[in-house]
Amino acid sequence: MSRRGPYGPAHAFLPKGQSVCWAESRESLLAVLERLVDEGYSQAPVRKNGRCVGMLELFQVFCALIERKDFRDLVARLQAGDFATPARYLHAEEWVDQNFDWLADEVAIVGSEDEVAGIITPSDVLRRVNDYTEAFSVFAELEGTCRALFDHAFPLSAEKDRLHRLFRDRSGKRDGSDVLLPQRPDELGFWHYWAVFTDEELFRRLEPFCHWSRAKFADELDRARLLRNDVMHFKRQAEPREVDRLRLLRDQLASIERGWAEARRA
Repeated sequence: MSRRGPYGPAHAFLPKGQSVCWAESRESLLAVLERLVDEGYSQAPVRKNGRCVGMLELFQVFCALIERKDFRDLVARLQAGDFATPARYLHAEEWVDQNFDWLADEVAIVGSEDEVAGIITPSDVLRRVNDYTEAFSVFAELEGTCRALFDHAFPLSAEKDRLHRLFRDRSGKRDGSDVLLPQRPDELGFWHYWAVFTDEELFRRLEPFCHWSRAKFADELDRARLLRNDVMHFKRQAEPREVDRLRLLRDQLASIERGWAEARRA
């Protein structure tokens, strides 16, 4: 399925100009660690006979070394304070997107020198941001899929008059005079998709490719429509179960769109 949204394929997240810092399988561990420190990396892929065979991660290396008696004896003679880096504090009520560079700093202490509530890392922040934005991403994919299906099954250029009558009828307004009647495909909104896809007569075009009953399909679209209004107007955050339902609807629409496109090519 062609996905739409802010995430995109993995290659889009690769830093520009990044060169892979390899660890050769039989290379000295000390040499690899020194290179990682010089490059500012905490992981490196391990290569053997020209193929990647795993990952070397500094934390896992340390966990393995601490089990060795000679290493433990060495570390036991060292003091933690000699390795402490300058602490970065965030007040408990301070917003994490202010006064802190999450791309440069790896950890922040919540609280103060005299009262530490805990620590947070970029992963904690990313997890929270992802929870908040996940519904927006799924809605972007969902609307893109709706647009593709609409273009295939209900071309606006060929059925404008019929669709405009439908939009007026389903608006619930007495005369329908203030209903947005799109003239071009890029003027269609989610309400227009909902109005067409749940219409009893027009749904017959989609029915051969839909695995749901018309009642369930209409119910899921209506739920998505109402949730979209809440989320896009920042009235509330979508619950995880609601996002899961959106994904199922997105996949169902994508399946219908594929089935319709394949039927036209046949």
